[in-house]
Amino acid sequence: MKIRSMRELAAFNEVLNRCCGQVWIESPKGEKMNLTEESTRTGGLSALLGESAEEYEIYARRREDEMLLLDYLCTWERKTA
Repeated sequence: MKIRSMRELAAFNEVLNRCCGQVWIESPKGEKMNLTEESTRTGGLSALLGESAEEYEIYARRREDEMLLLDYLCTWERKTA
């Protein structure tokens, strides 16, 4: 997952604020970055802005949060396509 603009970053951050459970990204090497906690979100979002962002997978512990994230991803892809 790669974030390409500040507008996209703001929209994704809003979705994360709506999530009630744990949401994290994971690198191919298994490094996990929590996006739920404010103290670690900045590092995770920075990774999604970087050159290797496409390599990260996003996960959510709660099914409801997965649905929020999928809805965001599908909607954003249609807007940018």
